[in-house]
Amino acid sequence: MNKGEDLKSLPPLSGTSLDHGLSTPVSAPGIAYLDGRDFEAKPPLTVMRIRLWDGVPRKFAVATVRHGQRVRVVEKRWSEDEKRYYYLVWRWLKLGWVSAPFLNSFRMEPIGDRF
Repeated sequence: MNKGEDLKSLPPLSGTSLDHGLSTPVSAPGIAYLDGRDFEAKPPLTVMRIRLWDGVPRKFAVATVRHGQRVRVVEKRWSEDEKRYYYLVWRWLKLGWVSAPFLNSFRMEPIGDRF
């Protein structure tokens, strides 16, 4: 999606079901929630502001969105460098790429310390 494209052409915010898991494979287009929980941290924690990136590969952050916020998933892209999927997500006027581990099909409460 180019910056100049009409965001009204994005999918509606209802009726989409996504797969659930720790590093959730989601469908594009669809709906998801940003998930900053980090179970591998000792002790577990939650990243409360998740960065959206300019592209894949990522160079710089274009926005931040809070943990638990509902987003529209627009596109899916594989990063050969990082060996993971990135998703183009949109929330209000914020549009950017986030890696798969930061998406969930359900809104999850924060765990542990909040970072």
